[in-house]
Amino acid sequence: MTDFHPNFTRTLSLSGGSEVAHATVSRIGCKANQGWSWSGVVNSASGPDPYQDLFTAYQIAWTDGLGNSRTSPDLAWVTPRDYSEASVNSGPAIQQMGGVDLTGTKMRTNNQSFSSFLASSTSAILSALATRAGITLDGYSGRDELDFYVIEEDVKNSKLIDALSRILNVAAGEYYVRPDNRLSLRLWEDSAPDLDFDFSDLKHVPDPARIFTGLRLGKRSSARYDTEQVYDFNSSGFVTQTLSPTLNSPFATNESVSGAGNVAAVTFYNASDQWVEHQDFTLGSRPAPGGTRGSGTCTYLVAEVVPPTIGTTIRARIRVNGTAPGALPTGVSPEFIYPPMATSLGAWPAEGDFVDQLFPGYAWAEARYPYIKSKLNAPADKLIMTGALQANSTIDLFSRFTYRTRVYKVDSIDWDFDAKQTKLELVRLVSER
Repeated sequence: MTDFHPNFTRTLSLSGGSEVAHATVSRIGCKANQGWSWSGVVNSASGPDPYQDLFTAYQIAWTDGLGNSRTSPDLAWVTPRDYSEASVNSGPAIQQMGGVDLTGTKMRTNNQSFSSFLASSTSAILSALATRAGITLDGYSGRDELDFYVIEEDVKNSKLIDALSRILNVAAGEYYVRPDNRLSLRLWEDSAPDLDFDFSDLKHVPDPARIFTGLRLGKRSSARYDTEQVYDFNSSGFVTQTLSPTLNSPFATNESVSGAGNVAAVTFYNASDQWVEHQDFTLGSRPAPGGTRGSGTCTYLVAEVVPPTIGTTIRARIRVNGTAPGALPTGVSPEFIYPPMATSLGAWPAEGDFVDQLFPGYAWAEARYPYIKSKLNAPADKLIMTGALQANSTIDLFSRFTYRTRVYKVDSIDWDFDAKQTKLELVRLVSER
C-alpha cells in the first residue's frame, strides 16, 4: 500500500449508546495476554464526567477508507482523566481519556480470595474466576492442556488475572479479548491464518542474550501420599527392582554419590512388562526402550547402573516418588522434576527452574516443555511491521508470517490515527526442546 487514504474515520461512543461529542481518538491497540488499550481527547468543556464509574463502558469504531471497519470490545476509561480549562494561553478546554478493555479491568480487581481449591481442576478455577469477574471465559473446555487436574491451589488477596496467568504459564497458553467481550484462551502452538498486511517497513529485532537455552520444569506439593522409595545399587549393569508399593506416574531423582558410579537411566514397567515411563539422566544418550509404550500402574523398574571411571566402589542411589493406585488420577504426581539433569547446553548461559504446584505430572510437563520454552523465548526474537492505516480483518492476533524461513506470529497490533499508520509486533514461534 503505497498511497495513504485520508478518509479514515474513528468514533468514541458509550457502548450501545451515543457518540461522545468532540472526541478524537488518538490510538487503539490490542496485545496477546494483555488485552486492549486506547487513548484520546475531548475538546470541550462539557466532556464525560471524570468521576463516573470505572466500569462505564465505551466503544471505539474505526474505518480505513478502503471499505474495512473494526469495532473494539467494551472499553473502560481508566487513566488519564486530566482536564485543562480553556484559556487565552492554553487554548480550548481539553479532557484526556484513555484506558483498557472492560473485561480486563474486571479481571484486575484487587484483593480477591477464594476457598482453597483441593482435588480440583483448572476448569473449576477458571469458572470461579469468570463468575467473580462477571465475564465470559472460554476456549479451555475439553482441552487436556488447559483443563487438567489440580491437587491444590490457592487464590488469596490477588487479582483474578494473576490466577489466570499462572495457569496459562504452566500450560503454555495465551488469552485475548474478543470484540464481543469474551476472554478466550488458546495454546501457544494453536494454528492461525497467514497474515495479510501491506507493510511499508519491517524491522527484525533479535536479542539472543535473553534466550533460555535450558529449562527445568518441576512441582513441589504439600500433599504427601507416603509412596517415596529409596533404592541403593552396588553393582553395575541393568538392575531390576520391584516397586513397593506399586506406583502410578512414577519418577526418580538421581542421588548417586559423585565418583562412585551413577544411574544413567531408569525405566518403569507395568505388570504386562510394557514400559510406561523412562528417564534419561545423561544428555540424551539413553533413549527410551523400543516396543509399545504401556500405561497404568508400574510394578517394577530397571535401572542402568554405570561404574565409576576411577576405582571400583559403586554407591548409586535413586529416590522414587509417585502416587499409589487410586490416590490420584493417572498422570498426576505430587512432585517431579523434568528434565532430570542439568540443562546448560547453549551458547548463552541462560537457564532456569520453573517450579509450580499446578503442573499435573512428569509426562504432562514433558509434552508441554517445548511450548513453554518457546513462549518464554518469544520476546527475544521479534519483527516490527508498520504500514498505512488498515482495518481489514486479515490483520489479527496470532496470524502467521514467515521471515527468512522462520515462522512468527502477531503478538500486538496498534492503530495510530495521529500517525495514520498501523504497527504490528510479531514474535517467533518455535517448538525446540
